[in-house]
Amino acid sequence: MLIGLRLCLWLGMISLHIGFAGVAGVLLRRAHLPLARPFDRALAVTHTCLLFLPSTVLALSFPDWPFPARLGLALAGLLMVWLAATQPTWTPAGLWQRSFGHRDFAAVMLLAAIGGLGLASAAASAAAAIVGAAASIAGAASLATAPSRA
Repeated sequence: MLIGLRLCLWLGMISLHIGFAGVAGVLLRRAHLPLARPFDRALAVTHTCLLFLPSTVLALSFPDWPFPARLGLALAGLLMVWLAATQPTWTPAGLWQRSFGHRDFAAVMLLAAIGGLGLASAAASAAAAIVGAAASIAGAASLATAPSRA
């Protein structure tokens, strides 16, 4: 059972890192548009500095994984930043829609909630319970605020 919970935690961590990278790329793209406002630039810098870079540091220092796996995750994050910033034509257009992002985030939060709440019940960890509860709330909020499909 603990292996399954660790797997959920790892999948959640990988998904969050890739998600943070994707958002960083989209925000950097918006910040460099001709009609970009100063707020767009500030949001891109803030997100990158407060979420993506710490997520990369966490991925590189995660003790359960061998270094090549940690480096691979960090490089995958950088690749995702590039893909989201350039949005190449060979990628599916639906990938860059906000509704996809909301559903993806809700799925990631479900993984993190399962991992956190499961570890909290198995190991009586208050920190894991808080992470699991926060992930549950964030996932529900993401689904509730997702734009409807046209």
